[in-house]
Amino acid sequence: MRGFRLLYALALILIIADVVYTFFAHPKRHFYWEVPAFSAAFGFVMCIALVVISKSIGKFIMKEEDYYEKLKKVR
Repeated sequence: MRGFRLLYALALILIIADVVYTFFAHPKRHFYWEVPAFSAAFGFVMCIALVVISKSIGKFIMKEEDYYEKLKKVR
């Protein structure tokens, strides 16, 4: 348990440091149309979309639980 608390504390410190750096250090942009945190937001939204789409595809592809048992009875 102590190891997990240390890991979570380290992760929290790194997240806070990243947020402080982003808002106060003003990292340089390579192009004028770049929006801060766009890549992170886009990645998060696409991750959620990937999960939702794959679950909906799985409903069409999924067989019944006793699909193969029914095939054995027919033969």
